[in-house]
Amino acid sequence: MPAELGPVRVRRVPGLRAAELAAAWDRLAAEALEENPFFTAAYMLAGLRHLNERSVPDLLCVERAPIDGGAALLIGVLPLEMARFRYGVPLPLGVAASHVFQTSGTPLLHRDHAADAADALLGALCRDPAVRGRALLPHLRLAGATARLLGERAGPAGLRSATLCDLR
Repeated sequence: MPAELGPVRVRRVPGLRAAELAAAWDRLAAEALEENPFFTAAYMLAGLRHLNERSVPDLLCVERAPIDGGAALLIGVLPLEMARFRYGVPLPLGVAASHVFQTSGTPLLHRDHAADAADALLGALCRDPAVRGRALLPHLRLAGATARLLGERAGPAGLRSATLCDLR
């Protein structure tokens, strides 16, 4: 019988410590609402070791704790860089990790806990004083289930969502 699950929490894991999450992260990627090979542990960890310390993104991790006190279930991951400037103006915001050869910036949300994971990620972005509720998700697959879910849940979380560029 599966463990009864408890509350959801969000924690920011420094990218340099991301390897600690590899096993749970792999399980999440295998059970994600939408796959994104660019946000898997293997892909991200391979790239992180080549970045200088200031360029390493943090991971916003959403976990659901079991009531019985066992290991938490990782239900969401968003690699997030903190930007102080964007488009040449001072504009603090969170930017989902990306590069020119990456074709998806879709966060990993567990398919059985996607709504709770989305609410937790959006809430964390709203409350984070470093980003003040502003985030960019480059290469988010707009026709996908994750983008639809985030769009539906942004308003209730106190966020406004907008598509800046649709490259379909």
